[in-house]
Amino acid sequence: MGRLTILSAALNMWIMKRTIAPLDDMIGTTRAKIARLEKTREKVDWAIEKLKIELGAFETARKVVDEAEFGPTPSGCPTPAQFREGANGVVEFIEKRRGRSLSAQWKQVLTAIGKIGESGADLDQVYGLCRDNGIELKRPTLRAQMSNYVSRGYLGRTGEGRFFLTVAGLDVAGLIVPASARESGAPALTGAPGK
Repeated sequence: MGRLTILSAALNMWIMKRTIAPLDDMIGTTRAKIARLEKTREKVDWAIEKLKIELGAFETARKVVDEAEFGPTPSGCPTPAQFREGANGVVEFIEKRRGRSLSAQWKQVLTAIGKIGESGADLDQVYGLCRDNGIELKRPTLRAQMSNYVSRGYLGRTGEGRFFLTVAGLDVAGLIVPASARESGAPALTGAPGK
């Protein structure tokens, strides 16, 4: 009976070795897959942000081309770009998405950028300001957002990769805009580079 117990224990250990080693391999392989997918997700997030910026540029170009070809559209009338051919061949009107105003958090970030002064804020400072105001986002998304605000005219860029608040940025953040600055279109004094 003693030999049977030893043989049974040896068989159990052999079976456990065969099942544990493959499980460890599977665990390691699955962890590696997760790490690869997380890196891929960051790249995809960045690619999506770039495409959104590109789409905005194309939509703006479409509006300019339509106005050049058909003349300015009276307020409230649809433009040719607002129509598309539907699946059944019938031309359909596309409801244009209305732009959203800035959130209170982003207004606080813009205000803080304006308070930094003539040197402006670099991306790391803006990232910290966002975090301080409860805005959690990845750096590629922040870069895209800053680019969006520059194209909207809320921010300007210095030659050193820093951002400063413009007169339009003061206005959209709900800050007081001096009448002389509004009329001249000059950058806001709060963060304009000394040029």
